[in-house]
Amino acid sequence: MDTLEKSKTTIEKYENAIVTFDKQITTYDFLHLGNNNPYSFTGEMHNKCLDYLIKKVKTPSTKNFINTAGEYYVNNDSGFIKKLDDSFIEKLYILSDSILLEIKKENKVTMKLINHLKANNTIKSELSWILDTLLNFDIITDSFIDKIEQLNQWEFRIINSKYEQNSIIPLLIGSAVARYSLHYWYDSLELSSNSKSARKKNCLRAVFTVAADVIGATGGAVAGFTVGGPVGAAVGGVVMGGAMSGAAYSIFR
Repeated sequence: MDTLEKSKTTIEKYENAIVTFDKQITTYDFLHLGNNNPYSFTGEMHNKCLDYLIKKVKTPSTKNFINTAGEYYVNNDSGFIKKLDDSFIEKLYILSDSILLEIKKENKVTMKLINHLKANNTIKSELSWILDTLLNFDIITDSFIDKIEQLNQWEFRIINSKYEQNSIIPLLIGSAVARYSLHYWYDSLELSSNSKSARKKNCLRAVFTVAADVIGATGGAVAGFTVGGPVGAAVGGVVMGGAMSGAAYSIFR
């Protein structure tokens, strides 16, 4: 059984418990982007979680974002997960504080953020490609659709790599969150505006937010995988990705 089939077999065991937002949404609903990432559903969950966070969190803080994201996940999980483990949540607090401190220090997202993840070298190396792709966005020559397609191609390579599952799964979750987050912020920040200055400002805000999102989602997936395998990785990716996206959005105003 190849890597992709292993991933599908693993996640299918939990499909009904995890994917509960809409009867039409399944584990293999890849938005409209048509790739083969079996963890694309985490991107869908992330966007819905983000909607919830923006409406609910009135006082931006690490704990508020993570607690509210965790609340959303548990409430939309059909009883599969009754409560997120306190020690797991504490790990997410520490990771997000570390990442956000770096972002506030630099007033932007940089490649340094990768060093804050307790991840193996494979994850850090591959994640650097995603960050580089996002942060080198050219408002004149690039489009968000181009970036999404590049991520699609990258995911295909990761799926067919010889990496271990503890690397492949967090990377696929991080990239899925990146694709959906790009789509989310494109819509939310009206990047189709005719004003060049408004487009540039909002584009930078979106790119930095998505980049922070990817770091958070991947870091959360790594932490989740260690305590709950593929399902833990999905939970960590959605909760941490949503929280980090909400927090970064509040910083880059």
